[in-house]
Amino acid sequence: MTTRYPQAGFQVCRQGSVELWCGDFFHFHIEQAAEIGAFYDRASLIALPPATRQRYAFHLAQLVPPGSRGLLISLEREPGDEGGPPFSVLPDEVRDLFTPNFQVTLLEQGEPEPGRGFRESAWALVRRGPLE
Repeated sequence: MTTRYPQAGFQVCRQGSVELWCGDFFHFHIEQAAEIGAFYDRASLIALPPATRQRYAFHLAQLVPPGSRGLLISLEREPGDEGGPPFSVLPDEVRDLFTPNFQVTLLEQGEPEPGRGFRESAWALVRRGPLE
């Protein structure tokens, strides 16, 4: 059974031990994130302009405890296509943003989608501990 309720400015959907919090990521605080064990980013990083991405990566690192695992999907546009959102986030930028606080592994890099001009990449992120 799925329950839905408002909590601290977010809409929360809960089924069993899984909760999905819908709202402004930058208003999500560590007190609300105490039990995070995993996270999934399908369209957050790629929705942000370059100037905001470092803030996003740092905020995520502050929220999740060591050992937390995540799946990040990024998009890479063809050279010369600088439109967005979604914005192009190149593999080197993903590594630069997350490596200070996460183990970063490229899981798969898709082929460019004909007619759409971009390709997806899937990344595994594991939050590092303080001594790593």
